[in-house]
Amino acid sequence: MTDEDIFEDKAQMPKGAQLQELDELVARSLSLDEEIAGIESVLSEAKVKQRKILEEQIPAILKNAHLKNFTTDGDYKIEIKEKWSGTIALNDPRRREQQLNYLRKQGAASLISNQIIVDLDAGSNDAGWIKENLDEADIDYEEKEAVNAQSLWAWARERLKNGLELDMKTMGLFVMDKAKITPPKAKDKK
Repeated sequence: MTDEDIFEDKAQMPKGAQLQELDELVARSLSLDEEIAGIESVLSEAKVKQRKILEEQIPAILKNAHLKNFTTDGDYKIEIKEKWSGTIALNDPRRREQQLNYLRKQGAASLISNQIIVDLDAGSNDAGWIKENLDEADIDYEEKEAVNAQSLWAWARERLKNGLELDMKTMGLFVMDKAKITPPKAKDKK
């Protein structure tokens, strides 16, 4: 006799108040699912609106005033900072190779790391093998090149700072202004 058989022998269907409580809990859980979905939708919409304010509207106003920093009448400090975005293409092999070749031609091959991805069976202790032993052991692996996004952005900023060529379109990079808002410091009460 297994543990499952013993559990089945002792199992009793919920009755009366217990069954009613179970039905109420299920209904409450489903209602909370709907409530959570609604809250997530509202949160998502609020984030889009805030992004527009911080990345478009406030920077545009300060740019028109030729300002990078500003303090409001309410003592909120606004600072416009550069926000870099873009990565090496993941789902477009032709574009990815074009980007990696561009980095090599610009003397930035050190930004490219080699990754070996190995699928091992659960409980396998083969993780310690090094690449040249993978073929001998007949273990399938995938090798790919990768570039850390933050390293790529730092490299690009440095090139621009030094007046060097940078093909932002090929690299899929773009820079935008983003407002950072710092609330006023709490005043000490004496």
